[in-house]
Amino acid sequence: MRDNMRLKPILLTDAELSDVLRLVTFRRSNTGIERICRLLAANAEVETDRLNWACSIVNVSDLVRKCINPRIEKLGLYIACERPSYILGKGHAHPAMLWSFYRDAVANDTYYDGDDELSEDLKNDVADLLNQHPHLKLPDDEWIGSLDKLDGLK
Repeated sequence: MRDNMRLKPILLTDAELSDVLRLVTFRRSNTGIERICRLLAANAEVETDRLNWACSIVNVSDLVRKCINPRIEKLGLYIACERPSYILGKGHAHPAMLWSFYRDAVANDTYYDGDDELSEDLKNDVADLLNQHPHLKLPDDEWIGSLDKLDGLK
């Protein structure tokens, strides 16, 4: 993934945490789900081992995938993990994953449409292909018609 496209981990405000807990707890308190949400609301990039230990949860990804993310999706939030970008001694990649809350890209940006980026990439790839192979004839079909809409490739 490109660095400029990397989403930034976020901390939740008290109001956002209340909204999240309202959607995931269902009248019970101090559940593993609640502990995960509270810890990640206050701390970004929490290592899996620390999250497991602090929340008394063994399979964090299962709870996040099945019980948290589907319920908080309407808030434009989700929990995800990523491999750290730093390297441990002797060139070894870090073994733990880092867990955080994230906000959908659309919620962070004044304007974001992933299709626009894909269209631009495709347009540039086709233009490069045509520059490298000037005698190449592209078929005249719906695909090319769609590409023509991307600022006139022909």
